[in-house]
Amino acid sequence: EQQRLSEEAEQQKLAEEAEQQRLSEEAEQQKLAEEAEQQRLSEKAEQQRLADEAEAQRLADEANNNEQRLAEEAEQQRLADEAELQRLAEEAEQQRLADEAELQRLAEEAEQQRLADDDWLMKKHREWKISNEEN
Repeated sequence: EQQRLSEEAEQQKLAEEAEQQRLSEEAEQQKLAEEAEQQRLSEKAEQQRLADEAEAQRLADEANNNEQRLAEEAEQQRLADEAELQRLAEEAEQQRLADEAELQRLAEEAEQQRLADDDWLMKKHREWKISNEEN
């Protein structure tokens, strides 16, 4: 009986040790699974951080490009406006010169007419004077 009880106790001890070993291995497996999950989550978070940084950089680049494009468009508009003002100024100067030339022509024409009128009056005056002297 003592032998049987001793063997039973030994079996019980071995069963408990096996159960303890199984629980230890299970705990180790759980620990490894949790570490792997933590690693996966860390890598995912890092990938998201990198994707967010890349998106932020893309948006910043896009904003810079838009700002650059707007500045270039504004400069093009300024140059176009400047060229239009220059064209209008040249056109106005050409018109001023044409008007001045027309005024000069009209003044010369008026002077010619005045001289012709003076000649005609002098001629008529002489004719009248001769006519009066004859009468």
